[in-house]
Amino acid sequence: MGKTTKSWPIIFFIFIWFVFSWPFFLKGLIPAPLDFLVNFYNPWQAYHSLPIKNPGIPDVVSQIIPWKIYTINSLKSGTIPLWNPYNFSGTPHFANFQSASFSIFNFLFFIFSFKIAWSLFILFQPLLAGIFTYLYCSKLRLSSKASLLAAISFSFGGFLTVWLEYGTLGWAILWLPLLFYFWECFLENKKIIFLVLISITITFSLFSGHLQISLYLIFAYLLYLLFSWWQRKINLKLLLISLFPLFFSFLLAAVQLLPSLDFYLNSHRSQQIPVKWYKGLQIPWYYLLTLVFPDFFGHPVTRNQWVEASYVEMMAYGGWLTVLMVSFYIIIKIKNKKINRDDKSLFFLALFFLSLLLALPTPLSNLILWLKIPVLASSAPSRIICVTGFALAILGGLAWENFYKALIIKNKLIIKFLFTILALFLILLPLTYLTNKIAFRNIIFSFVGYLIFISITFLFFFKNKKSLLDKSGKKLFFYFLIFLFLLVADLFRFWHKFNPFTSAEGWYPNLELIRFLQQNTQDERVYGILEDNLNLPFRIFSTTGYDSLNLINYQEFIKASDKGISALSERTTGENIAARGKYSKNILEMLGVKYFVIGKSDVFAFPVWDYLEDFKLVWEDKKYFIFENLNRWPRYFLTNKYEVVRPEDFLIKTLSAEKNKIILLKEPEITYKKTEWFQEIKPYYYKPGEIMFKITNNEESLLFLSESFEEGWRAYLNNQRVAILKANYAFRAIKLPAGHHEVKFIYQPESFNYGLKTSLFSFSLMIILLIVFRKRALNNLVG
Repeated sequence: MGKTTKSWPIIFFIFIWFVFSWPFFLKGLIPAPLDFLVNFYNPWQAYHSLPIKNPGIPDVVSQIIPWKIYTINSLKSGTIPLWNPYNFSGTPHFANFQSASFSIFNFLFFIFSFKIAWSLFILFQPLLAGIFTYLYCSKLRLSSKASLLAAISFSFGGFLTVWLEYGTLGWAILWLPLLFYFWECFLENKKIIFLVLISITITFSLFSGHLQISLYLIFAYLLYLLFSWWQRKINLKLLLISLFPLFFSFLLAAVQLLPSLDFYLNSHRSQQIPVKWYKGLQIPWYYLLTLVFPDFFGHPVTRNQWVEASYVEMMAYGGWLTVLMVSFYIIIKIKNKKINRDDKSLFFLALFFLSLLLALPTPLSNLILWLKIPVLASSAPSRIICVTGFALAILGGLAWENFYKALIIKNKLIIKFLFTILALFLILLPLTYLTNKIAFRNIIFSFVGYLIFISITFLFFFKNKKSLLDKSGKKLFFYFLIFLFLLVADLFRFWHKFNPFTSAEGWYPNLELIRFLQQNTQDERVYGILEDNLNLPFRIFSTTGYDSLNLINYQEFIKASDKGISALSERTTGENIAARGKYSKNILEMLGVKYFVIGKSDVFAFPVWDYLEDFKLVWEDKKYFIFENLNRWPRYFLTNKYEVVRPEDFLIKTLSAEKNKIILLKEPEITYKKTEWFQEIKPYYYKPGEIMFKITNNEESLLFLSESFEEGWRAYLNNQRVAILKANYAFRAIKLPAGHHEVKFIYQPESFNYGLKTSLFSFSLMIILLIVFRKRALNNLVG
């Protein structure tokens, strides 16, 4: 009976999570904007005309899910998806970090079908966030009710709601309460096991797919350590030892971090600080109103946003009741004018305001930009509200305890506070009614909820309190249930208003057009359709892609298609070949693009009709033409035609190169005897990270491969490693002597190899330490 009594909040939270997730469990709908996929992106939008619920999260279907499909299919085939040959004419995949190839919960995709696994993968985020938050609050000795309220506020609050269906940012931050829980356990007994668990928890976050959010989690952990030191719960020596799990977690995650760092340094993102973009994603001061009224400035679902601020990037809502409780709590703290080092609320108040200052347009936030801090200076500063939301939820639990006690003793400050809030409502309602009907409509729900809350509070306050007590005579269970209902109803409305659950029929439908491309392209590329990463689920090769990390040389090459100028914009996530650029036709031919897909009503498409002698119509329906490019370069070929140029001429010479001519920076010293030319090249296999050719040639020549040049590739000629030459600005070539050859290209980035060795060594060391010190404590280091 005792265990059941203690576990009822967890059981109740799971029930609430099930209610929130009912569209999946009861109707089989998938938590993904598949309606947006088929009604916005080509080619599906040409065949659909259905309403779209939420246009504000397109990356879920155009980037995140395609990456996950590619990742899981690769892992199931027994290979680590280091390289993606289908986007950007070849690009690192594992190293882009957001692919989350080693996410701990990828195991779901090995148990269930992909659609069910994806749904569970998404919906487990609020479930685990709530359970972890409850455990941590219980460790702080909050009541089960307060712990439950904090868990609900964090798991279904703003940040985890708006980023839910991405499946990366939420996973990266939900480990924060568990991290704090293990730290509190360590403070109790100083056992090494909890330092190990802290390290594993941080590692799980680092493998979740969003480095920026993981860095915020680490930032909060470091502040928590400093707070413990300030509280005098640990001395300086133990503080330094407590940094060990952080260092160790980076070693454990080295297999992910080192390749990502290498990719980052070879990406345009590491070389530019997007000042205007960064400042545009600092939360405006006026947007703090959304902490109380999330839809005050409109909502992406109802398409009535009347300010330029980003709803998704700036939403830290945790429930108006949570904010109300925290506001009362702050007033009580100010009135008492006492600082107690043992009071955990001091930390969370500091964390709440500090994280907000880093998200708002303040000197502190601008300092990150000025210092050019890697990752953070090129990322949206508003996303630190993931920490703000967590701090607000914990403060909400602490505040409920305080409010409950004040209510028991009938503290008259409650009446003054609630009347003040009511007065503010009565001022705001007519003001918004007269000036902005959208804002007015979007505060009515909160106002009605507040009227219910103030009514039951006054009822208790002015009546005999025994009439509202539960059978034990000790707890206001009836009052708590109404409070809980109001919080859950508010967050349920907020959560479901934003998140689309859609039919599985919209899951990347394989149209006749797509089937034609799959059956006829083999290893050749397609242009004009399946933008972003939408080609990836179908394994169709493309010149484009969508990723904040991308190889800079390839992006400059593509950018130059318009006017021959390679200057990239501050935020380059996926430059496309210009449809009518000066060098577009040359580039598309050089990249071996076989098929051009042209919408029949698309007047801005590539002007195939201007070069009809080079194109042949091979397929059409009511919506699309497919033309075959007859003048394309082969994806790989042998040649002895080349030119060595200066670095400053490399790009322009490449753009205007004649067919099958290679432009190089280094002299390969090809000896041409001018005999009758003979060559034979056969691809033995062409896999994402490994390519093999059988080649026969009677002259020294160059083997050209129109796949992106990247330092991680290794070339082997008859099992002997040979140098890869950077050819045609962004691609690969190797020198071949005359004869019969076996040529292999293998993607073996040193950063991955070093990272894997480091991670395996660190994991082994952790196991040894765990065995040796499993029963030992560090009590002698406690101050």
